[in-house]
Amino acid sequence: MKKYFLFLHKWLGLFTGIIVCIVAITGAIFCFQDEIKDALFDYRKVEIVHQPFIKPSEIIHKVQDKNPKHVVLRVMYMNKDRSTVVMTMDDKKESYFVYVNPYSGKILHQENMKQDFFLVIQYIHMNLLLGDIGKNIIGFSTVIFIMIMISGLILWWPKKRKQAKNGLTIKYKAKWKRINYDLHNVLGFYAFSIAFIVALSGIAFSFKPVRNSYTQIVNLGKSFPNEEKGYVYQPKKMLENNYTIVDSAYAYSLKNSPTASMYWIYLPVPDKNPLAVRAYHKSLRYYAVDEYQFDSEQFQVSQLMNENLSNGKKFANSMYDIHTGQILGLFGKILAFTSSIIVASLPITGFIIWRNKKRKQKKTIRS
Repeated sequence: MKKYFLFLHKWLGLFTGIIVCIVAITGAIFCFQDEIKDALFDYRKVEIVHQPFIKPSEIIHKVQDKNPKHVVLRVMYMNKDRSTVVMTMDDKKESYFVYVNPYSGKILHQENMKQDFFLVIQYIHMNLLLGDIGKNIIGFSTVIFIMIMISGLILWWPKKRKQAKNGLTIKYKAKWKRINYDLHNVLGFYAFSIAFIVALSGIAFSFKPVRNSYTQIVNLGKSFPNEEKGYVYQPKKMLENNYTIVDSAYAYSLKNSPTASMYWIYLPVPDKNPLAVRAYHKSLRYYAVDEYQFDSEQFQVSQLMNENLSNGKKFANSMYDIHTGQILGLFGKILAFTSSIIVASLPITGFIIWRNKKRKQKKTIRS
């Protein structure tokens, strides 16, 4: 039976190895993007002032005064000690991040999103910079990688307990071919559990039906229509110059989610997205969130509070934090990073094993 799993493991690995390596390396780099950015760029942090943040309308006007041809898409209050980030788009459809002091409204920094190294890494990780085609390539490659991991575990599994030690230790004093084999076999085993979780959560970002199925499984098949209705309001026009409705939406969110750390305000897009606020309970964590949608003409409100969500919806909201490991804080990020580095090495060590066997077969035929 194992020879069939070996055939599957070998050829699927050769077929998807390059993609798996790229995804794993970019994932490892992205793990600590917030920590690295905070260390390198002082404009991401501000000194805490014991007063309320200025209103979003004031921030929007200050950003538009500097960039009259830009349309503001989002205003993201990140935390008391962090700059507010404003996402804009210019007349050439180029997107920008503008960092603003939330206490004074002073613009601290502005950058084209294409020049954000970690954002480029994220897009490579998600779609290879190839849009929907790349997204599908990543998704199907991840599904295949899950099959590779399962077949690899079956191949690793010892027939007897006494043989287990060979699969748990690397023989550094052996010849290089044996060391390479152990690096593939042993490290692959140790990385399996974390890599499996990361891969399962990863395909949820490539395929919406997978994400929905996770929600259904956690909810034991029970349906929650109020969580599935999507956008409630369809705005008819953009907000122009008068952003008091945005201030009202922000104030409403502050009142109803007073302990939240991040407030992300999404400005309305005609016939598409309504005015909305997502109030995240912890800064730079996304698993707990209160969601508000507003009718920007009559100020009607639809809301989904985290405490009232189904377990399936909460699980879906936590998918990013699970995928990056940050659901467990710094320790989780270290686990995800280490696992990603090991996964990136597996196609390389696996290819070397395959190449060595091919060379050995050729020598046998010649002799």
